[in-house]
Amino acid sequence: HSTGRVGSLPGMGRTNGEGMTTSRATIRSAVAALLTSGLSLPSGNVMEFLPGAFRGATPVVLVLSGGSGREPIAYALETQPVFFLDIKTYVLMGAKDGTWGSDDTEAKLDAIEAGIAGIVQANARGALWNDMQYAGRSKVEDVMTIDGFVYRRESIPVRVECDAE
Repeated sequence: HSTGRVGSLPGMGRTNGEGMTTSRATIRSAVAALLTSGLSLPSGNVMEFLPGAFRGATPVVLVLSGGSGREPIAYALETQPVFFLDIKTYVLMGAKDGTWGSDDTEAKLDAIEAGIAGIVQANARGALWNDMQYAGRSKVEDVMTIDGFVYRRESIPVRVECDAE
């Protein structure tokens, strides 16, 4: 699968010509596009929102907003936007027919995390940001039930620094 850098995506430039800066939504969409092309998951399994139900889909990767910062730049009136994303991976714990077990769940979580790490590293600098990196360690959480299906979840915090405003 590809971990190539994203060029300028349609509608995702740094400014709109009227001085408007890149938004967290734009960054979230760009990162979701990177993961969609780089992780080779089934179509529609990378989302940039929290769906109402997963309906047994596996694996599912969500790219969610995790907060924003506007850090002052020394000796300037400008601020540097810093956006935090929570990338959450959900993998089914097992299949009732026995074709998928908890060992498969762990292997899939490991493979997806490695894929996300590679994509983040390959795209540390992008058309929309100066730096993208993990913002701490990921967290794997024990079993959770979502609309009747049992999942294991890994949350990866990502920090994205953009040009000064």
